[in-house]
Amino acid sequence: MLRPYRYSGNKARHLNYINIPSGFTTLREVCFGSGSVSVNLGENMRCVGYDVDDRVVKLWSWLQTQTQDSLLDLNGRYISTIKPLNKPDIRLIPDLTEGQRLYIKLNVCGVYTGQWSSWAVYTQHNLPIEKTIKALPRIKQVEVRALSCLDYEYKAGDIIFFDPEYVGTSANYSKKARRRSTTLISSFLDK
Repeated sequence: MLRPYRYSGNKARHLNYINIPSGFTTLREVCFGSGSVSVNLGENMRCVGYDVDDRVVKLWSWLQTQTQDSLLDLNGRYISTIKPLNKPDIRLIPDLTEGQRLYIKLNVCGVYTGQWSSWAVYTQHNLPIEKTIKALPRIKQVEVRALSCLDYEYKAGDIIFFDPEYVGTSANYSKKARRRSTTLISSFLDK
């Protein structure tokens, strides 16, 4: 399984249960996050991701410009600057681009990785550089837009993947996700 970076959600866990029927030409993945469905199941079709969080879109755009060498260099800078410190903060790494900062923040900051929760680095976490490098060819083929799925207009050949509920997570995500998913699907179908 290809997983470009850590992100809260369950799509990666559900990939074995998702089957995209033949006959579709474009996969549209809403609530994009890490793009697990597009990256893993959309290789023979056009893939377009939608996310209302502009940080996801900025991170994805940055990743599309990266090479193996640039990611390995970032990892070296991260290890040499952050790992030796007690309670480090990614803002201590000099001269980070916005994309680099978002990638580091998403993968190693906060109580749970895959969230935008803090600047503090949990040093037990490493950047998923090898996984990201492995996913780079697919990353470069997916278009990501800073739009709500409610802004989508159907085109012949499209299949839409909605994010599954957050089963197995805490903090009432399951109830919140069910309400959100029902609202999004209802709004989408009413268009």
